[in-house]
Amino acid sequence: MSQSAFALNAKVSHEKLENGMEIYIIPNHRIPAVMHMVWYKVGGADDPIGKSGLAHYLEHLMFKGTKKFKDVSATIGSIGGQFNAGTSADFTVYYELVQKKDLSLAMEVEANRMRNLNITDEAAKKERNIVLEERKMRIDNSLRAILKEEMESAFYRSNYGSPVAGWENEINSLNKNDALSFYNKYYYPNNAILVIVGDVDTNEILSLAKEHYGPIESGSTAKRFPGSEPEHNANITVTLGSDEVQEPELFVWYKVPSKVTGKNYLKISLIADILGRGMSSKLYEDLVLNKNLAVSVSVDYDEMVYCDSAIKISVLPKSGIQIQEIENALNVFIADFINKGVSDEELQSAKYRYKANKIYNLDDLASIAYFYGSNLVLGIPIENIDITYKGLDNISADEVNSEISSIFTKAKLIGYLLPKGDENNA
Repeated sequence: MSQSAFALNAKVSHEKLENGMEIYIIPNHRIPAVMHMVWYKVGGADDPIGKSGLAHYLEHLMFKGTKKFKDVSATIGSIGGQFNAGTSADFTVYYELVQKKDLSLAMEVEANRMRNLNITDEAAKKERNIVLEERKMRIDNSLRAILKEEMESAFYRSNYGSPVAGWENEINSLNKNDALSFYNKYYYPNNAILVIVGDVDTNEILSLAKEHYGPIESGSTAKRFPGSEPEHNANITVTLGSDEVQEPELFVWYKVPSKVTGKNYLKISLIADILGRGMSSKLYEDLVLNKNLAVSVSVDYDEMVYCDSAIKISVLPKSGIQIQEIENALNVFIADFINKGVSDEELQSAKYRYKANKIYNLDDLASIAYFYGSNLVLGIPIENIDITYKGLDNISADEVNSEISSIFTKAKLIGYLLPKGDENNA
């Protein structure tokens, strides 16, 4: 990545308005454009019991407009801006990528809909149908997504077990009053973070922010606590059989802390990288190249969540290989992985890969804003956000091997995606 795209030592300015809204400004003068992101500290995990999908439903309704801006999409589109939003279990984020000269309008629109949302019954019904269609397209039409949803429900003993998209029967019950109640509980400046990245002057941004966001009154919002999950004392198995499945797939999850709930997330990230990220990984070499049992393997770990996370292993066996055979081979590999651990050379290579991939991802204004915003909205102080990942440097092979032993000797969650009729063979 060119240093002209983003300087890793870029100065981040921080200001807090009197109403409690946090503002972070990262100048980047590569192009005359600005990314304007507003992060609300509320997401699917905050959905009331029986109202799963409500945070996501409200995200959709936020585009229905206010009395002043009757069509948010049309307003931002008229200046050639790019805009969108997203809901996770932990946050809801709205953004506009605009030319520098149009930043004031983008900020005015976002500030206006923070407390002046106008929802009609017709819009509420229409958007609920769209949310239902999204669920059908992204989850109900994908067997892997269905299995993952069921695994998450079994994995988490908290509200994190509910899908951000919502359960279909509960989405069907959502209405305008539900959305407004949620909106009036969480959408306040003191529950939001503004991240600005682009061709900006810090003092000018602060002046605009005070003009547009400053007059908005703060509200009372519930304090959030990281979701540290209790340990599972037994393995859990989730099985999905279907006529649509041609070849079986195996999924194995091991509970681990996230960046928020523990201090070992960098070690865990390195372990996931060494274990199964790419065709040079140890698991790929064992199951695909050496034993010729699998077509593909992958290992994922998402440290950027407010609850505990998991190392997630996925294995697609070769045609004709039974699920039990691949599971046995994986168990043998994990036992050997615990016993032998990783070498200094393997660890050093993983460190290089991890740093490079993270830095290469910071190649545009949106990525930079998302990097900072996703940390800040999880409660990580700006001074603790390590964009250079220098924290990797002092991690030793002995520390990583101790972590391996701790992770893979605990209870696990196992998911089977099987052809119909093979459920009893798992």
